[in-house]
Amino acid sequence: MCWELRSATIVMMTKLEERTRIKCDQYWPTRGTDTYGAMTVTITDVQELSTYCIRTFQIHKVHLSLYHINPVKSVNKYEV
Repeated sequence: MCWELRSATIVMMTKLEERTRIKCDQYWPTRGTDTYGAMTVTITDVQELSTYCIRTFQIHKVHLSLYHINPVKSVNKYEV
């Protein structure tokens, strides 16, 4: 969705788990790179602050064509 809408920022208003209940799924790699369908997500920076966390990703859209230039997008995710 962030690719289609050309978003530069994602704000996550909940933690992955609260009071031992799973609140949402982790949709980013813990470290390094993971592939989700036609998208490759690489985590490039993590800033853990006292009340929130900022993660920076590089998102790469995978194309099957050898002649197509694969664009890369940088996205910041703020977790409150």
